Amino acid sequence: MPARAAIFILFFISGAVALVYEVLWLRMLILIFGSTQFAVSTILTAFMSGLALGSFLFGRFADRHRNPVALYGQLEIGIGIYALAVPFLFDALVPVYKTIWVSFTPDFFVFSLLRFAFVLLVLIVPTTLMGGTLPVLARFVATREESIGMSVGTLYAVNTFGAVIGTAMTGFLLIPGWGTKNTVLFAAALNLLIGVAAIWLGRPSARGDTPGSMAARAARPEPEHPVPMPGDARLLLWVLAGSGFVAMMYEIAWTRVLALIIGSSVYAFTIMLTTFLVGLAGGAAIVARLADRLRGRFAVEGLIALLTGTALAAFCTLLLFSELPYQFARIYHDVRGSNVSIFALKFGMAFAVMLPPTLLLGGIFPLVIKYCAPRLSRLGRSVGVVYSSNTLGTIFGSFISGFFLIPTLGIQNSLLLAIVGDLALAAILVVGATGALREMTGWSTGRRIAGGVSIALMGAGLVLFAPPWNTLVMNSGVYQYADDMEEKDLTREGFYQFMAGDVEQQYYKDGMTTSVLVMKEKSTGVILLAVNGKIDASSAGDLPTQLLSGHLPLLLAKDPKDALVIGYASGITVGAATCYPLDSITAVEIEPAIIEASRFFDPYNHRPLDDPRVQVIRNDGRNFLLVNDKAYDVIISEPSNPWMTVASNLFTREFFEIGRRRLKPGGVFAQWLQLYGMSPPDLKSLAATFHSVFPHVLIFNTITDADLILVGSDQPLEFDLDDLGARMRELSVTTDLRRVNVVTPQDLMSYFVFGSREMSLFAGNAPLNTDDNALIEFHAPKSLHYETRGANTLEVERVTVDPGGYVANLGDSESRRMYYVGLAQAFRRRGMFNRARATLAAVPGLAETDEGRILLRQIDNKQRGG
Repeated sequence: MPARAAIFILFFISGAVALVYEVLWLRMLILIFGSTQFAVSTILTAFMSGLALGSFLFGRFADRHRNPVALYGQLEIGIGIYALAVPFLFDALVPVYKTIWVSFTPDFFVFSLLRFAFVLLVLIVPTTLMGGTLPVLARFVATREESIGMSVGTLYAVNTFGAVIGTAMTGFLLIPGWGTKNTVLFAAALNLLIGVAAIWLGRPSARGDTPGSMAARAARPEPEHPVPMPGDARLLLWVLAGSGFVAMMYEIAWTRVLALIIGSSVYAFTIMLTTFLVGLAGGAAIVARLADRLRGRFAVEGLIALLTGTALAAFCTLLLFSELPYQFARIYHDVRGSNVSIFALKFGMAFAVMLPPTLLLGGIFPLVIKYCAPRLSRLGRSVGVVYSSNTLGTIFGSFISGFFLIPTLGIQNSLLLAIVGDLALAAILVVGATGALREMTGWSTGRRIAGGVSIALMGAGLVLFAPPWNTLVMNSGVYQYADDMEEKDLTREGFYQFMAGDVEQQYYKDGMTTSVLVMKEKSTGVILLAVNGKIDASSAGDLPTQLLSGHLPLLLAKDPKDALVIGYASGITVGAATCYPLDSITAVEIEPAIIEASRFFDPYNHRPLDDPRVQVIRNDGRNFLLVNDKAYDVIISEPSNPWMTVASNLFTREFFEIGRRRLKPGGVFAQWLQLYGMSPPDLKSLAATFHSVFPHVLIFNTITDADLILVGSDQPLEFDLDDLGARMRELSVTTDLRRVNVVTPQDLMSYFVFGSREMSLFAGNAPLNTDDNALIEFHAPKSLHYETRGANTLEVERVTVDPGGYVANLGDSESRRMYYVGLAQAFRRRGMFNRARATLAAVPGLAETDEGRILLRQIDNKQRGG
């Protein structure tokens, strides 16, 4: 008993370490292969394929092995040793991956198959070893045939509970505290310790065994009592595989729904995965205690009840969805001010959606084990087959749901299909059971048909009476905008009016990676683009940032010919690039639905999709830069917010280094950066990270209290007034810039705040954001619900300087006078009166001239509202 308890503890830790690896390897591979849904699914498919193969192979081997505990220890040691080599093997994939792309530029799906082969090649060894641990240990923990269901089910539940802890620790503690490399070392050390401890526990003296008794137990004869026929076992395996398929449909759909409510940060996804695993582990633990007591018809009916109950519980989640945004906003206003309380609220939302159905889903595995693994002599083989069947179902469920069902049917209809799928599996058991399974129930043919018809009618009723999906409310970005609500808006009617009362839907699609919504404000006619509820582009409010993200780098670059834009959004930035005499403009966008949605901005973006110079690439921006050898004069990066998981990979030092390598000598890199939802230390870290790669930087504040644009190069950046003036006089450029009241070079320079010489004063000794420490990805979400605009703006204003220090040649005194008069006028037109006065004071005596007095009088009149 002490050895048995110790093995359960070791397997618990092993489950935790396995999820640590899954999270770590997924992060590493996304940096290489990109973060498209296809890439992520490829990685997970390769991971789960190894698990399925390992359980299948080692299940057979375990039945012939005399010391399963020692074998388990060897598996763990093998995992730990190989895990240390995985990061180096991933690095070795990069040149191979790049060579294939450069040499052949294969079709997207062909390239994806090659990518799958690369990942499988690296991960097949450790994941196969992981997959073998459950069937191997099942040989040890199950000592009596009448308690196989409880023993193996409990083992599975313990391992899954370990996965819960591993997921939570990796997302909340390990990577934020230690970084990726140290977390790998820690996980590998745990594997080695588990392996050594298991081998020590597997000694005959530790278990009270002799070699003879162990051999005798391994050679235990086949039982003589009846067992389900092979055909019945295959039916249960198909049902288990189907439940694994449906479980992944649920997980992906629920994750997409909850991302609309609690956001897309790394913590939000950690919360969702943890909750899902808690349900599976809890259900397995509960049913494992009952599995051996359910005999005959009660066992089959129990499995039917679990499948039907899962469908009904999942249907109840549909009833919750329209209520979740309002309840989140209401509770959020009660608990805001504490990150712990906000995380608890998000956990509560995830538990409300996921826990009831996943508890029932988790109970299916131990019941199937009970009837597909009745013999101790073949237990390892049977458990391996059962586990691999379930894993294969999850592989296909993940792939088909992510690539076909959700993009085609949408989230709600995909959930309805999953619900119908569970009911279909229950109906198969009712109608399709043969042999011993049919004898167990004792049901007549008429009763079976009636049961099947009843389940079919239930499914039809659930589909017909599914609650409506309020797209505007679900995509209201409550996780982002709840702070903007006042107490008077916290009634149900006030909430709906605040979030969706003034907008009408123009376009909506649940894409492969995100939900995309285009809205039109009824009161103003402004077009808004929301991605997972967060407004990322508009035809009015965001216009200065969208336009200047394109114009600033192209005006500062020397004779640009080729430009790259990462992130398409509304297409306004790409459209700004079309105003210039460029030879090529490449736009990289990860989500196809974004391209479709951008058509609603055609009146504002110059219709770049119709420009023959524009090529749209469907890929992850970082991955495209990694494999593409083409050099650009200008690269513009405007991804989603740095606190969002995956998008955060486009704000690290390593990403900027890849970008610099893809620039021609003297090329310009422009990076959008937000001032909201991020603390001053995080802002400084990102600025310092950018400057660590680009020694020459100019920073512009395009929207006060909202957006910065960082422009960097490997060569000095300066304002050449003559060159700027000549380029800005081009009709297409002039017309486009007038939309944000930029007419003169000084109008453009009025957005400048500071440059390279002030960077050390601004950033100080701020730590750099790297792939290893993922500093911003893990720290920025903690500031998301705090008002940081004011503090960040004060930090920027503290180092704001006269742009004259970065002008190439101000010339004689008359040229200087004309420059400063024009700059003061530009500040006045933008309502920046203090900067206008400071500009006049920069030239001795200028304020006393006629021009100076007139300007000061205009400033005073404007300030007084005249």
